[in-house]
Amino acid sequence: MQPTARRPLSLRERPFFKRLAQRMADAGIQPNTVSYAGVVFTFAGASLLVISPRLSAVPAALCLFAFPLFVTLRSICNLIDGMIAVEGGKQTPSGEIYNDFPDRISDPLMFVAAGHAIIDVHWGVIAGWAAALASVIVAYTRMLGGAAGAKQYFSGPMAKTHRMLVISLTSLAGGVERLTLSTTHALLVGLIIIILGCIVTIARRLRLITRELESR
Repeated sequence: MQPTARRPLSLRERPFFKRLAQRMADAGIQPNTVSYAGVVFTFAGASLLVISPRLSAVPAALCLFAFPLFVTLRSICNLIDGMIAVEGGKQTPSGEIYNDFPDRISDPLMFVAAGHAIIDVHWGVIAGWAAALASVIVAYTRMLGGAAGAKQYFSGPMAKTHRMLVISLTSLAGGVERLTLSTTHALLVGLIIIILGCIVTIARRLRLITRELESR
């Protein structure tokens, strides 16, 4: 994992996460293991979303309330794996593959599951798949820039951290909505925000990449 390919995160400077990463490194835990643990957490959270339409209001709302917890656990894995690799001195030649590939699984899984959790709009599943595709293209655009010789741009407005925040907040709102109105419009709104934000992000990253390459 090269420094230029690391997402800038202020949380890396927090003493708690520094200690956690160091203890995990000292325990012999490999960064690749942590990366794939993030996929497991995502799958667990996505499963809650998928089953929620089949449940009555209270259990369904609990599933929607619990989902952000698994998003948070995935985020911690995304943070800690790089810290173990770089600060913990456990970098490997294939580390960048293990660092990035799990996210290409987790992001689509999360948004497709959110689409399946929408109970009151028949095209909610389509919105979930569209958000999943858009998230993959955002990441592809970043890595395409790196492959072309430019630096990797992590800019938003709908970078990975922003997408996880939006889907977490709308899941919480969807839980309240399911309890009070027996609808889940909030999830649909969240997916639409993610789709539109991803389109802007793709355009912005492409502009930054081409500007850098053409300025040489």
